[in-house]
Amino acid sequence: MIPTSIRDTAISVSRSTKQRQKTVMVIIRDASRRDDTNIYNEKFLQQLTNGLGSGYNVTAFRSSDEQMMGCMACQVRAFMEADIIVGSHGAGLSHALFAKPGAIIMERIVGGGDSGIYAELAYLNQMKYFAMSYEIILFADSL
Repeated sequence: MIPTSIRDTAISVSRSTKQRQKTVMVIIRDASRRDDTNIYNEKFLQQLTNGLGSGYNVTAFRSSDEQMMGCMACQVRAFMEADIIVGSHGAGLSHALFAKPGAIIMERIVGGGDSGIYAELAYLNQMKYFAMSYEIILFADSL
């Protein structure tokens, strides 16, 4: 019989060596005047999940989630845990301020331009930033 302390150490090492799933958070504005559920919908989430595979956990951060929207600490925690944040240009993406260094911010640019604010936010907080145009997302949806 293996002593408890050795067994516990082996289990701990085994757990720590397993690769942690990366969290992909998709910001979905489904309760605002700038509804983007025509782009970030269940089909998009499913295709993203299937395309990324088992190494990623895709989660939706919905503006219609009253419990989440009523808890600022919960929102901050969600962004702190995200490895990749995907969202449309707007106030919801400002929560990227709470993301960890090394996180990836992917911003959908609306209307042919952007202010550059999220690129600057990513740069100042040691994150990576990528802009996406609306047309690219529509093209990917048609595949």
